[in-house]
Amino acid sequence: MLFKKRYLYYSLILLLLFGLSGNAVFASDPIIDSIDEYLVKEESYFKKGTVTVRDFVDTNAEVMMSEDETESVKVKALYISYTEQRDSFFHFTNREIYYYDLDNNELLPSSSVVLNDDLKAFIDTHRDELNRSITGPSLFLILFFLFSFIIVGPLLTMVFHRPSSER
Repeated sequence: MLFKKRYLYYSLILLLLFGLSGNAVFASDPIIDSIDEYLVKEESYFKKGTVTVRDFVDTNAEVMMSEDETESVKVKALYISYTEQRDSFFHFTNREIYYYDLDNNELLPSSSVVLNDDLKAFIDTHRDELNRSITGPSLFLILFFLFSFIIVGPLLTMVFHRPSSER
């Protein structure tokens, strides 16, 4: 009986390990895909696939189609973060707000969106968080290089310095 239970547990563990590690199909989000495409074109150091939606709000807003014409559309305001990678060592996290037209399925420029009360409240909520910051490991790497040059340089000079000979 104990022998059968042991094989039952082993087979259950193997089933969980191999059964759950199969290929999963993930549907792509058109909003994140359009932000990815925009950032690839605009940001030269953008690391593709790092867009994360932190917060969003749906509202009806006026969008400027031309200088004289505005149209009321359903807009999704997204507070996102994404990563910039420079020289494969230094990573920065950017946090920004983007607007997406849900009626026409396109990313809107910030200048074309006329802010209403909902959008103003959304921007005010995240105003202090809109920034660019260096990630922890990258900051540690920079500080390590700085301190190593500040400390190691003088130490090497002291070790290899030869006193002048007196005659």
